[in-house]
Amino acid sequence: MSKLVVTSIGPASSVQDGGRPGSQRYGLVPSGAMDRLALAAANTLVGNDLFAAAVEIGPFGAALTARGGAVRIGLAGAARNADIAGRAIAFDSSATLADGETLNLGFARGGSFSYLAVEGGIVGEPMFGSLAVNARAGLGSPYPRPLQAGDELQTAKASGAAEQRIELPPASALAMASALALICASVTVVPYASQLFQPIGGVGAS
Repeated sequence: MSKLVVTSIGPASSVQDGGRPGSQRYGLVPSGAMDRLALAAANTLVGNDLFAAAVEIGPFGAALTARGGAVRIGLAGAARNADIAGRAIAFDSSATLADGETLNLGFARGGSFSYLAVEGGIVGEPMFGSLAVNARAGLGSPYPRPLQAGDELQTAKASGAAEQRIELPPASALAMASALALICASVTVVPYASQLFQPIGGVGAS
């Protein structure tokens, strides 16, 4: 099995996925990615489930090195300078790190969070159905805290699949899509008879 070793990384960087919907009943916040669309885009690039666990990288830079074999990654979210062993790579695309190569990421531009998805996903033990880090509650896997230098993320070896690139809509359209997705996720359709607000005396009362 391959792995990504964290060489350096800034604060506010951790493993996140789609979170723990419904966990409020246990007194927990749902956690999960700050930018779900970017998480889904990064995972799409490497053939993972849309909300599989990935590395959520805060506004500062990071460097990660492949060990034990090649690792295929997808990058999406806030754009930043990126290179593999000095070779510039584009965001919203996939790339493969050969064994021993390092991915270098600069400061975020035009946003705060970027997502690094790994082909085959990040190996960990789900807690309440998720690997997402909630440091205050001590939840998350493989580390229940923000990532730091020396951490190792176990991954699958690269498949050798052709690299992919996605074209995202302009930022304004993307922001609108994100807002609509949030609104739609918050709406529950219920039968009319069970609606909470009705005229006193029932429907049609005068």
